[in-house]
Amino acid sequence: MLSYPPVENLPKKQPKPKPKHSGDFKLHKGATTTLAAGEYRFHKFQIDKDSTLTLNGEVTLFIEDEFKIDGTLITYLNKPGNLHVRMVKKGKIKIGKDRSVYADIYGPLAKAKIEKNSQLFGALIAKEFKVSDRADLHYDESLNERQVGAALVE
Repeated sequence: MLSYPPVENLPKKQPKPKPKHSGDFKLHKGATTTLAAGEYRFHKFQIDKDSTLTLNGEVTLFIEDEFKIDGTLITYLNKPGNLHVRMVKKGKIKIGKDRSVYADIYGPLAKAKIEKNSQLFGALIAKEFKVSDRADLHYDESLNERQVGAALVE
């Protein structure tokens, strides 16, 4: 049996305050920006088609409603361990067509969809997920070195 606790109840290594709520993050079509290392909390997180977000360090995103990638998301060093997406509530995770995303995604109450010709490198825990034609999931074994939220219960 597996146990997937909600994000707000995950054990913490050291007590620290929750990141301040920042509303919505939307990178509009054609835009390019960089996000610094750190922890962020958003209601919705969306990267539109033909836009690019570059992460310049390890980033943890606490998302309450929707994580949607239709543009380019460049994780620092292309290491899934450098982007942690934590779905706080029931929500939606979508990786759009022809995308490659490197991330550790944990949403035990969320619905996830990986569209045609896309790839997720890292890990995905979701209540439901749909993988379209020619889409791939590649588990990154280096994530085993860190606690990603799932634990085997005997």
